Amino acid sequence: MLNFWEITLLLLLFAMKNLSPVSAEQCRLYMGQSSLSTEDEPRLGLFAGVNYDKDDSVGSPEIAIPLTDFTSSWNRAKTELSDVVIEFIEGYIWTAEYAGSKWEGNYTSTIAVPGMGLLANYHLGTYNVDWLQGSAMLIKDSLFQPGASHPARGAISTYQNMTMRATKSIKKGEEIFANFGTVWDNNMTGIDDVYGDKLTRYDYEEADKIIDKVLEFMAKYEDELNDELKDEVLDFILFKVLGVAAGSHAKVIRSLIPAHPDKLQKVKDMGGTFAYRNPDLVKSQKWLEKHAVCVDNLETKPSTIPEAGRGAFATRDIKTGSTIAPVPTLHITDNEVLQMFDIIRIEDEDGKKSDVYDESKPRGQQLLINYCFAHPESSILLFPISPMITQINHAPPEKANARLSWSSNTFWGNSFDLQDMTPEELSQYHHVGITLELYALREIKQGDEVFIDYGTLWEQAWNDHMKNYKQTEWPLKADDLKLEYVEKPYKTKKERELE
Repeated sequence: MLNFWEITLLLLLFAMKNLSPVSAEQCRLYMGQSSLSTEDEPRLGLFAGVNYDKDDSVGSPEIAIPLTDFTSSWNRAKTELSDVVIEFIEGYIWTAEYAGSKWEGNYTSTIAVPGMGLLANYHLGTYNVDWLQGSAMLIKDSLFQPGASHPARGAISTYQNMTMRATKSIKKGEEIFANFGTVWDNNMTGIDDVYGDKLTRYDYEEADKIIDKVLEFMAKYEDELNDELKDEVLDFILFKVLGVAAGSHAKVIRSLIPAHPDKLQKVKDMGGTFAYRNPDLVKSQKWLEKHAVCVDNLETKPSTIPEAGRGAFATRDIKTGSTIAPVPTLHITDNEVLQMFDIIRIEDEDGKKSDVYDESKPRGQQLLINYCFAHPESSILLFPISPMITQINHAPPEKANARLSWSSNTFWGNSFDLQDMTPEELSQYHHVGITLELYALREIKQGDEVFIDYGTLWEQAWNDHMKNYKQTEWPLKADDLKLEYVEKPYKTKKERELE
């Protein structure tokens, strides 16, 4: 019998092989205004550029950036803005189990995953992608040599290959919705849909099961059932059987099923009751070209710079001056939330114990800061959330082939007035609203690595780091052991003692 890891590895290999063949010119993934977006709640969304089959990989594999003890009470209490900043970011991060980084923090561990992990929306009624469990933990290549130091150790995330897979067939133009998990579902239950009903994806799933059973029954007794009998069978199921089986949810489920038997097959052909009820979630090619932008012009591979780890490479030819990618960002209006200190336990006058940061003992910054855009005279950080942008490496001006600029596109999620706000004012805006644009400075060929100029301050700091760097032995870390034991079990303490 296959064990858990063997099954996970087989699923991973299967998904990696199930990429629908498309030409280099065909965009597989678009970004545009979500179907859930409103004037008061603006949202970006991702849309399929091709048809995906169940278990296909959707989007490019991404890194996971660990956030250690980020959501803790002592971090929230650090400054006047800390709590509101963390509350905003908390709506975009994932639990650490998806990347295998659960033990990074002392108390809490979370991860930020750009691309699919930050742009795929949640819908109470459905999801069509989910994390491919084990994809980050079963990768077989490493950024670093086990047992040896590296100039980039501690500066870049070693959690990579975070992959979303299709949980069902996804039509070209269909919006991508991710499975946020049952805890998120439970927090969101009771929200009205556009029809004012209290609907969840479980209601849609139950309605689909009923339609399948009714169609199966009618196909089996097709010769005996005329139109009148079909109506009676459907009425009996909807108003007698369903009332007993579904209880208080019967009315809601009944509202999802057409009252006429002839429409049941159409519902099934459209992909189920959710797709039938929400046809606007599938956009036409014309809509994609007019209102959305391609976001799969980049992929990640080992960088051509030996010390850089991984880099971003063009998946197709890109002309001079053309957009490589839109770059929507999460605004972190107080960079102090990324500062880290030793955690100590204190006792108040009443004997109550609590954990706090000892700000006299700094221990660095959250790794996320290395993936943010910043200005030395501002406390605001901008974290890019579109695919692959965090993988773009530095090159001096004469070698950089791309540049970032403020975007003028309104349908990329831009709220231009945000650029003039103070950190305090901006912290009250809890949506993606500041968008940059990555464009080509010169012609970029398919397979070329993309570089931007990080600026003279960063370049000088890196040169100083490399000047002082000396390669030394490095104690084995969990990532090193993960690679060694990807295809064999880790020995127990007793087994190691017997060696």
